[in-house]
Amino acid sequence: LGKVFYIREQRLVSEEFDRFDESILKDEIKELPKKFKLLLDRNSSEYSSKSNELDSSYPNRLFKTNNGITKDEYEKSIKLMNERFEKLNKYNISDIRGLEELNSFQIEHSKALKVYFDDFEKKYKVFEDFIEQLDLFTDIINSRLKFKEIKISREKGIVVYKSDTGEQLKLSYLSSGEKQEIILFYELIFESEKNVHLLIDEPEISLHIEWQLKFMDDLLKIADKKMFKVTVATHSPQIINNHWDIQIDLGELYGN
Repeated sequence: LGKVFYIREQRLVSEEFDRFDESILKDEIKELPKKFKLLLDRNSSEYSSKSNELDSSYPNRLFKTNNGITKDEYEKSIKLMNERFEKLNKYNISDIRGLEELNSFQIEHSKALKVYFDDFEKKYKVFEDFIEQLDLFTDIINSRLKFKEIKISREKGIVVYKSDTGEQLKLSYLSSGEKQEIILFYELIFESEKNVHLLIDEPEISLHIEWQLKFMDDLLKIADKKMFKVTVATHSPQIINNHWDIQIDLGELYGN
């Protein structure tokens, strides 16, 4: 079977034990901002390490560079870099500074620019998988929320806003179904490892029909990116939706 990751039916509350072996119940939705801030800080630390490594060797690598970039390569690199800065700024997850725009491409700068763009690619790689996860998570959750949206930032972790006014809402004010979706997809995207066998118990809990119908399509997107196998235990035909080809009826299996 390999390594198994279990997402239990009771997702909103978890149990921990203190040093006196006393049980402590934790509200998972209130813990989520801290969890996101830890994720963001961890990625920023990895970036700092990679950045320091590259910056310290920059002069030597520059002197050893024989060929610079062309004007065409410069323009393509600037365009790509700006697109990636938009991603970084969207989640406020990095202090990477952009290249001040040059008035025109100068051939005497071509070697330095080549090393600069190569280094930027290596630095961005630190965030690339994480940004894909953040995009997937925010797209899925925001497609479900009505008149609200979530945003991720290094300062606050995760925040909910009213779409029309921008007013910030407490996570605890969300409905039970909204909390279930946020916790469930957080666990799926950020806590489950690649190449595991994932077990999900009753994902339909507290979800209205529209969200249940979307569940398998979104789960398959995540499974494709994280390369894991999934077994879902459900009583809801809406969860299965148009995926009856991959369902197993246990009643029929055991002749009941």
